[in-house]
Amino acid sequence: MKVICIYHRYLLLILPFLICFFSSLAVGYWAPNGVWTPDDTICIKFDPSDDKRIIINKVLIDHKKWLENDSEGSKAELCNVDLRGMTNIFEKRNLERANLRYAKLIGLNLTNTNLREADLQDANLTGAILINTELEGANFRNAIVDNVRYEPVSLPNVRNFGSIKGLKTLSSGKNQYSGLSELRTELKVAGLRELEREVTYAYEHTVANDSNDIIKLLKRFAFEYTTGYGLNPHYALYILGIFFCLFTVFYTIVIFLNGKDGIWQEWNKDRCRDYLGSSSENRILLQFSDRRAFLFGLQFSVISALRIGWRDINFGGWVQQLKPREYILRATGWTRFFSGIQSLLSVYFIAMWFLTTFTRPFE
Repeated sequence: MKVICIYHRYLLLILPFLICFFSSLAVGYWAPNGVWTPDDTICIKFDPSDDKRIIINKVLIDHKKWLENDSEGSKAELCNVDLRGMTNIFEKRNLERANLRYAKLIGLNLTNTNLREADLQDANLTGAILINTELEGANFRNAIVDNVRYEPVSLPNVRNFGSIKGLKTLSSGKNQYSGLSELRTELKVAGLRELEREVTYAYEHTVANDSNDIIKLLKRFAFEYTTGYGLNPHYALYILGIFFCLFTVFYTIVIFLNGKDGIWQEWNKDRCRDYLGSSSENRILLQFSDRRAFLFGLQFSVISALRIGWRDINFGGWVQQLKPREYILRATGWTRFFSGIQSLLSVYFIAMWFLTTFTRPFE
């Protein structure tokens, strides 16, 4: 009896594997001329000796008959098909309601192609051309659209985009931006904020590329490299941090150097502990081995970076109040000039971060 129980235990362990094995045999038996996709749809399968163009054309002819009368022909089941290198195979063709799931449509010219309600879930459209393409109701869920030229005459169903990849790399021809603009609006209405940011980047990047060299350069440095036109608002804070470190090093070096200009320490005349400090301004000049030089440089960098105020709000003044001793730091000469540059840069980067995080400045 004990031997039988042990046998049953082993049988239960291997039973799931036996089920999977026989299921795979059943698939091979019932679908010898097709390929199963994850949604259990049988797709077309090509043999090495087949001419893909002839077979695809036959499928499209049958699909056209099926669209005209669903009792004739058959729906185009082109899921998982690899059409790389067959650039114009679908140009000006009718693929309405066709199944193109998992299809590799890399580099295809889909100009004047009808893709209404086509299923392009998980399809790879890298480098495809969508000029005057009908996309109304098309399903692009999880599709890859890297470097697609996007100039359709109708929009796909943006609510089914899911984890679509590559929207930020979309582009369009010169003065043909309406497709990107309308897509951005649809994503905004649908509440898909991150995808909307990607399309905003694609739109602004395309417009900048079509501008003259000066405008292009200004947009690159002012908006694209700082926040990616709102796609990466945190970049502005990263750049602000880098500049803060560089200016701190600069102010520390200034403290080591002799000269008439530099960073000055001015004690409040009405300070409570008047025995501390001096009655006149003193230029801070320290030896290279004195660690206070870095602390003074760091302190002055913080004050310069936060010299931002509006009415009664003054961040720099608040920072001054954090010091345990009653003095302020001032600069003269070139040090004062660079302090002003740091203040302007800080205001700009903080403003860009705030605007691109909480508003839509590029609409």
